[in-house]
Amino acid sequence: VQQIRCLYYLANLDDVPSIHAAENMGFQLMDIRSTFSLQLPQIAYLDPDLEVRQAEPWELPHLLEISTGIFCNARFYQDPHFSTQRVDQMYNRWLENHFQQSNTCIWVAEDENGILGFTSVEVTQEGIVRLSLTGVQPSARRRGAAKAIKNFIIDHYSKLGCVGLESITQGRNRSLININNSFGFRLVQQQLWYHGWFLDD
Repeated sequence: VQQIRCLYYLANLDDVPSIHAAENMGFQLMDIRSTFSLQLPQIAYLDPDLEVRQAEPWELPHLLEISTGIFCNARFYQDPHFSTQRVDQMYNRWLENHFQQSNTCIWVAEDENGILGFTSVEVTQEGIVRLSLTGVQPSARRRGAAKAIKNFIIDHYSKLGCVGLESITQGRNRSLININNSFGFRLVQQQLWYHGWFLDD
């Protein structure tokens, strides 16, 4: 029988009894999960200086270079039980899987020097577009890559008839929260991620 070393618990922010119960059992708070929503269709501004297109599978190694180490706001990086290398590997595998799933797609923004950043999305059967991973090269930050991709996604999936856009991010990720607010996203839910460790390393 395999022994469980770690359990994840996701509590609603207003469920105080469950929060207290988890903390009394030794669970530790790792993240605030914030869910934002935007109704589609919407009119979007497309940046003429940046091209947004679908990523090709052969570009995966370059995308992995961009993604390695940039998701430092994620809860797994905050948990000292996970090494940075292991968390990087997990996010790289997550990104790699998006090339293999029929309902997911990776969009990249690029200029004449190459790819600046990416966003992966999942489209549900209900017509909801879920933004999954967004990454921008450190040297390309503050150049509008993330906004250019989001504008493209809003325009593209509005034309396809999708009904909503969903963005889930960490409570400490102020830059992405500010971008969501600037696009008119509504904060629809906040939850708390807890990790409980029960066996020593």
